[in-house]
Amino acid sequence: METVPQQEIERKWILKCLPSNIIFNEVITIQQYYVKIDGKPCRIRYSSYHNDPDPENVKTEVIHKENVGYGSNIEHHYNITREEADSIIDALPIEDRIYVHKVRYVKNYDGYKVEIDNFYGVTLIMMEVEVPHIDFPIVFDELIEKEILMEVTGNKNFNNYNLTANVFR
Repeated sequence: METVPQQEIERKWILKCLPSNIIFNEVITIQQYYVKIDGKPCRIRYSSYHNDPDPENVKTEVIHKENVGYGSNIEHHYNITREEADSIIDALPIEDRIYVHKVRYVKNYDGYKVEIDNFYGVTLIMMEVEVPHIDFPIVFDELIEKEILMEVTGNKNFNNYNLTANVFR
């Protein structure tokens, strides 16, 4: 079942390291595969929430993302069962199983959501902030500000698919 398509406007930064002394609202382990369904590029995402008392409780979904401008996408989310997700992945040849594995740290911060992804297998930490418009002024506290290396909003080299295809393989 599809949830309501959402426009996502986000800015992205590369961080030097995970900011210390921050209490995060959520911590999620994500394994995300990149596949084509009906000719459309999609993601199959497995999400495990660290605060869930049942470690076997994994949210699975198909996500189709359409770029609609600089830092802006329309996302379509479809909830599927773990078995459905597994069968899509299992049907792929091993060499086509492109995926990213990361831990996402989420912090609600001054009215907006900050997501910091720490990727497995490489030294890369990326921060995304969903904003109401691309020019929205963001003022980070010192704990985050001191870890920012550079902003990469709109730089296709730093979208998850390109990272997966070019860095994680």
